[in-house]
Amino acid sequence: MFPVPQRASVFHGIGFCLLLSVGFCFSLPGVVDLSQQPQLKEQWLAGDLGQVVEAKIDQHSPLRQRALRWWSNLQYLLFKEGLAGVVLGKQGWLYSVEEFRSPADLARRIDYHSELILDVEQQLSKQGIELWILLVPMKLAVYPEFAPAESSVLTQDLCQQLQQRLLARQLKVIAIEDAMVKGKAQGQVYLPRDTHWSPLGAKLAAQALADNTPELRGKDRFRTEAVGSSSHQGDLINFLQFEAKLAPDYFAMTEYTKFQTLPAGDTEPVSALQLFGEDDASLQLVGTSYSFLEYLNFAGWLKAFLQRDMLVTAIPGNGAYFAMQRFWFEQQQNPAPVSQVIWEFPVRTLLRQGDDRYWQVKTP
Repeated sequence: MFPVPQRASVFHGIGFCLLLSVGFCFSLPGVVDLSQQPQLKEQWLAGDLGQVVEAKIDQHSPLRQRALRWWSNLQYLLFKEGLAGVVLGKQGWLYSVEEFRSPADLARRIDYHSELILDVEQQLSKQGIELWILLVPMKLAVYPEFAPAESSVLTQDLCQQLQQRLLARQLKVIAIEDAMVKGKAQGQVYLPRDTHWSPLGAKLAAQALADNTPELRGKDRFRTEAVGSSSHQGDLINFLQFEAKLAPDYFAMTEYTKFQTLPAGDTEPVSALQLFGEDDASLQLVGTSYSFLEYLNFAGWLKAFLQRDMLVTAIPGNGAYFAMQRFWFEQQQNPAPVSQVIWEFPVRTLLRQGDDRYWQVKTP
């Protein structure tokens, strides 16, 4: 028989406690950073805070990082894969894994979200607010040629399916997928290693919306001007933990031109991050990171093409329903003179789990 120790070694216990203490100290910066995030309260109310804190602690554990790097190198060399969450495409292009999902209940999800969007429209209508839904196509639908394998026909056709369901419910829908596909002749409309459209894609999206909504046009004058160039690596790089030298194309920087939009005759830029500013605007843009990221200048382009000022509620990282819930809550607490809303709605929302829980207002 194998010998069974009667008691643990004191030295082993002390060593284990020291190891835990060191790991905890390395994790403290992540926890402090988490405490400063504005969406902390919402995550706590949604019951997600425990998982978020656990993830932050894991991210800052030195032992975990070393093991993760070793495994990621092996995973890429053997299977040409990154971490869960990213799909490695051709010529250095990266895609979110969500875009390759084709759930068996896809038809039910489309119907469910269509009803949920209809509920949003009905609630806003009761407040005298008109709603326009801007459907943001998936990167895979616009750039299927760089995908490592053919995606599901149902998934690739998702934007058209959702548009048809919403139009059948008499909703005002603006689909820009065709405009984005045609715009590829002008340059990259999506960033190769990012989930978002490029500054050119943001411009084309704003122009397509303005062309299809003459009733939203105003008489304000704006000008958009280039303010230099910059480079961007992309948010999907976060899912690549293998050494960059193994596949440098996936870590390359993307160069782009920066733009800013100003009122005609003004010298101060119009911020895309404005949240319920002082301007007495009746038009509101509600959106996700596609509207939030200032270097994309989507809100600026929209103001220029619509010739109209607007308020902006744009929140990254939590989905379209979260942003709409925030706008709705603020309207109940501090009503603004908003009569028209443009809701920037990424189509990939239909393939994600849990985003819909943030819309909690139900029709009586």
